[in-house]
Amino acid sequence: MPIINKLFEIYEARGFEVSSGLNPCHMENDAAAPFTCLFKNGTPYTNGLGIAMQEIYFLECLFADYRPKKIFLIGNSFGWSTIAIALLNPQARIVALDSGGDPKSLEGLEMTNDIGRELTLDVKAVKGISPQDVGTAVAEHLDGSIDFCFIDGLHTNEQIVLDYKAVQPFLTENGVMLFHDAISCGMEPGIEEIKELANGNIDYLQGTSSGMAILHSGNLSEVTATVKTFSFDDRLLDFMKQKHRQEKHRHLHRWKRSLKKRAGPFSFLFTQ
Repeated sequence: MPIINKLFEIYEARGFEVSSGLNPCHMENDAAAPFTCLFKNGTPYTNGLGIAMQEIYFLECLFADYRPKKIFLIGNSFGWSTIAIALLNPQARIVALDSGGDPKSLEGLEMTNDIGRELTLDVKAVKGISPQDVGTAVAEHLDGSIDFCFIDGLHTNEQIVLDYKAVQPFLTENGVMLFHDAISCGMEPGIEEIKELANGNIDYLQGTSSGMAILHSGNLSEVTATVKTFSFDDRLLDFMKQKHRQEKHRHLHRWKRSLKKRAGPFSFLFTQ
């Protein structure tokens, strides 16, 4: 079920203007353009950016048939991801952990809980730090087990390994872990370390705006189908990169040819 309209309505009802899903090519190649920013009176209200509209679509595909009962998130901010996942999994109990490192993220914890109550969703956003507070939060609010975990906290290779190690003891047999910003924040070394530690498959989801990575058992067809849709063969990626380089070279060649034509007697300045 598409939820993007509902998400916009939820935050707009609280006085926010929402920007999400913009094309970087239309925004001077701004890499942040696809991601979600909350504004008030035309000014950014939050320090971080929420997951992109295309990543909401990924979650819609993932949860169309895959229905986890216990969901844990590391990183909440203003609850954009938490509420999105809750809307897609009304059957689930959902707990989001956030350090509350600044006053606005503390406001985000409170607002996430308010939205959950208003929508009668089983959502609990709590203040805490990974890895040290993960065990307490999972034991207290999820009865000690996790079916699905979304990691979107501190984006460093060291931290995501710590996040994985903190969550892994509570992950059920076919549990799934999703890592945001894996490619865009250069966290491949951390993901590769997790791959060595984990007993499961890790795939890079190049079809998501941030290049998320997903750890899964490979035993759930409803998960593997979506993973296949949003990940790409290395040969295809190499072809697309080569095509991009060729297209960039053609643009540069046309630009030089145009300048050379206009330069007249000074055209020698634009010869290669």
